[in-house]
Amino acid sequence: MLTNALKEDLNRNFKLSTLLANLAKKSYVSIVFLLLSFSQALAGGGGGGGGLAPTNDPICSATPISCGQSLSGTTVDATNSGTGENETCGVSQSQPGVWYVVTGNGQVMTASLCSTSSWDSKISVFSGANCSTISCVGGNDDDGPSCNSLSSGTLAASYSWTSVPSVNYYILVHGYFSDESFTLDLSCASTPTNDLCANAETITIPCSGASSSISGTTLDATEEAIAKPSCDNVGTINDVWYTFNTGASASIDFTVTLGTASWIGGEVFSSCGVLASGLSIGGNSGNCDYYFLSPSPTTIS
Repeated sequence: MLTNALKEDLNRNFKLSTLLANLAKKSYVSIVFLLLSFSQALAGGGGGGGGLAPTNDPICSATPISCGQSLSGTTVDATNSGTGENETCGVSQSQPGVWYVVTGNGQVMTASLCSTSSWDSKISVFSGANCSTISCVGGNDDDGPSCNSLSSGTLAASYSWTSVPSVNYYILVHGYFSDESFTLDLSCASTPTNDLCANAETITIPCSGASSSISGTTLDATEEAIAKPSCDNVGTINDVWYTFNTGASASIDFTVTLGTASWIGGEVFSSCGVLASGLSIGGNSGNCDYYFLSPSPTTIS
């Protein structure tokens, strides 16, 4: 018996020096007051550009974003100081960034900069009860779930995570080597029921000569926090899981019919996180096959 699982400030400092020393005291004070007022107005923030830091430059001034929203923003004149900055969260921060915040609802959330495809961007996501105490969730550069350099040639970033209800998620938008204006999209969707290995869907292995069929999807699936498949370790792997018991059979045949998927591959585990050993898939030794359509059927033995 063998049980297997398949992993499908603005910080402007104004220095006041001695000004027009021959002016009357009252006039001098008036000039100083005006200068101070001007500097304070500049330091109050703005929309970016012209030397003004964007209003959502610090994390505690993060712009709220909701599921289904598309918001325009900019990292021009942003800084990289403060909580969550100059860290590595999924990706390292090499340029100043700006912040957005969304409250989790239990769905899979995807933050995407794909509509600004000409900008080499990055996304990092943090979580926390408040903006002063955060922890890294993850991030991506240019091989995210919504667009990636391999399939579309874009260097725009996107990142998906499974949210927890009532938890605040802080999204840091930053660039690879430049600042830019952008559009941030946030989408939310429910994951497939077998998105996690612990919730693998059971495939019933019929008697010899008989067959059974199931349908499934990897749409809105997430990448499990284990090593990427050894035969397909590039990009984000949006996987779903199935489990089966071979019973007395020494081998089983898989036939895959594609729907909207371009290809389907898989890796076999003896239990969640533990790769199966001593296997052959599609006539090749190992536990991983990046393309289940050839040969067809694919034999696992």
